[in-house]
Amino acid sequence: MLEITNLILLILVDILDINQLWKEKIDRRVLHHLQNCRYNYKKIPYIKVFKKLLKVEKKEKLILENREFNFDSLEGNGINTYNKHISGLTGGLYSKKSSVYYKDFSESDKKRLFEIGNILKSKIENKIDKRLYWGQSDFKIVLLRYEGEHASFAWHYDTEPLNCYRTLTLIKANGEIPPFCYINDKHEIEKLDLDLGDTIFFKGTQTYHKVDEIKNANTIRWMLGFQYCDSEYDVDSKSLCSELRGESLKGIIITFFPNIFPVIGLLQLFNYQLFFIDYRIYALLNIILLYYNLIKKNIDIKTYCIFYIYTLVYLSPISSLGYINYLLITE
Repeated sequence: MLEITNLILLILVDILDINQLWKEKIDRRVLHHLQNCRYNYKKIPYIKVFKKLLKVEKKEKLILENREFNFDSLEGNGINTYNKHISGLTGGLYSKKSSVYYKDFSESDKKRLFEIGNILKSKIENKIDKRLYWGQSDFKIVLLRYEGEHASFAWHYDTEPLNCYRTLTLIKANGEIPPFCYINDKHEIEKLDLDLGDTIFFKGTQTYHKVDEIKNANTIRWMLGFQYCDSEYDVDSKSLCSELRGESLKGIIITFFPNIFPVIGLLQLFNYQLFFIDYRIYALLNIILLYYNLIKKNIDIKTYCIFYIYTLVYLSPISSLGYINYLLITE
């Protein structure tokens, strides 16, 4: 017989909305984040490319729209520099040099980058005949740095309010620059090769995209990004990407610890063996649910495995199978 008291308690925690992060059940928030790395053929991509939209000059220092910058000394705190495979599993960017997000820029750089962002916003508004508003997440100004061998960004959708757009402008290039890839409305992969100053304007929540892997250790690809919206930004909207992108490992632990630790403590309090189920029945139920989730609900096996590993923080490997299948079947 298998003792499943803690499994039942964890299901009750989910049903009663006890364990939440930013107004969503924390375990389901993690699951939704992982699922965002999967292609959704129902989504219609939105993407435009504007040639030489930003004036970029290559001198001793980087000059953008006649404003001088020195980004070489900037250091982000993101975990995207740790390991290519770990980063790729969650649809993340990998580079030997961390990307830089709004909070990481100096106040003087922020001011001048806002000026450039407003110039870019005005040019795009004229091209698409639509008014744009500034986003309010840490993505509103971002420098995505791809440096070194294997630097890349795995397939993903952006996680942000649905009314948001991104711009990505190539501002520094050295060596053979990998293209920006996306899946078009015919479900075909398209690759965009960019020159300095070229700008991609797209809706990342609708456009499945990635950046191909760098093959040479000396290759450098810097993309300056801005976040705009076609209506006022929803300041209450939060996601693992918007809040933790560029965050250090310590910061991520601090975010999750207050939410997960009480549940772990609750499970430890109930060491009483109250509920049991026959191993054979438990195994059969999980085989059926696993088949349904992977085949009928088309859950990606990579998503399933990563999320299964995540659930081990609560339960034993055997009990975790029941919990992950419960969460997936009740989505």
